[in-house]
Amino acid sequence: MSIKKKALAGLLLSTVTLSTLAPITPLTHTKIAYANTTDDQIAAAEATIANAQASSAETQAALNTLQASVDAANEKVNQLLAESTATSAQIKELKVTIEQRSETLKTQARNAQTSGSVTNYINTIINSKSLTDVVQRISAMTQMVRASNNMLKQQKKDQAALQEKLAQNTKAYGEAKELQDQLEIQKHDLEAAKIAYSATIASTQEEKDQLLAKKAEEIAKAEAAAAAQAAAEKAAAEAAAARAAQQQQSASTTTSNSTASNSTSDSSSSVYHSIIPVSYSSNNPFPAGQCTWGVYEILNGNMPIFQGNAGDWAVNANSSTPVAGAIMVFSPAAAGNEWGHVAVVDSVNPDGTVNIRESNYNEQKYITSRSNVSTAGCLFIIL
Repeated sequence: MSIKKKALAGLLLSTVTLSTLAPITPLTHTKIAYANTTDDQIAAAEATIANAQASSAETQAALNTLQASVDAANEKVNQLLAESTATSAQIKELKVTIEQRSETLKTQARNAQTSGSVTNYINTIINSKSLTDVVQRISAMTQMVRASNNMLKQQKKDQAALQEKLAQNTKAYGEAKELQDQLEIQKHDLEAAKIAYSATIASTQEEKDQLLAKKAEEIAKAEAAAAAQAAAEKAAAEAAAARAAQQQQSASTTTSNSTASNSTSDSSSSVYHSIIPVSYSSNNPFPAGQCTWGVYEILNGNMPIFQGNAGDWAVNANSSTPVAGAIMVFSPAAAGNEWGHVAVVDSVNPDGTVNIRESNYNEQKYITSRSNVSTAGCLFIIL
């Protein structure tokens, strides 16, 4: 009649899955792998929710069946309690009847003992006036005896009925109590089934929302990284284009006018090259003709001896703003090679470009000068 806990558990497991999702794996360094993993988990969460919603009719039918069982048990309890009440009333009436009859039988017994029934019967017959009177008196006494016997039989019958009613009432009460206990269990199971179904939807939706939030955060980080990379590539491309333009302009400069342009640089002119006469020092610690060698020569050795390639000198930079006399450090990206480049700032132009002197520009192993040079990707060592 009732749905037991074990059967209910099987029913709930077949219709409601509380832990369908696979464990969430840690984020990897590869964006595609992360996206696939997260998308799989989101799809699994959506499948769990969809399956639970699709089986809602079946789950509701199971809940309805359980509710019907609860209602039936409740109705049976009420019926048994009503029967117990009616039986109790009958028992009460039987007790009253039996007590009254017992008093009557006790009175008759006392009368028989005190008046002597046999003598009275004989005297009654002797004192009869006629045979008809004898018959009538004997018939009356017989009826009295029969009535007493019937009363005794009824008394025994009623007492047996009383015991039967008592046993029946005890049984009905026991059944009612057992059904009441089952009713409480079924009510508890009904509430548990409803909570379990709701919890499945709620908890799975929460996991899905967390996965979506993580995915959105990772996408935002990936987009930011892509934007930064694009900006860096753009800056590198612009620097490369500027160097190409400078190289093209320098190639068009003739040897005849390079000497004439040596003494003065025009900040509004295009990039130029010129041979700068210097007094080569035998104390120069850097490889002859390299850019580091050229800086030492241009500054007449009035500088620290920095270590590493030209690009490594950036660790000694103390300014991002150019000033005349400062050492200009080109990063490998700005220099267009893996070693970097260094030069000496002669002057700063109003537009932010600089005029410089350097060595080993375009593999020219001597001191040259350039004007209107961009400072993008460069740092400065102010001595």
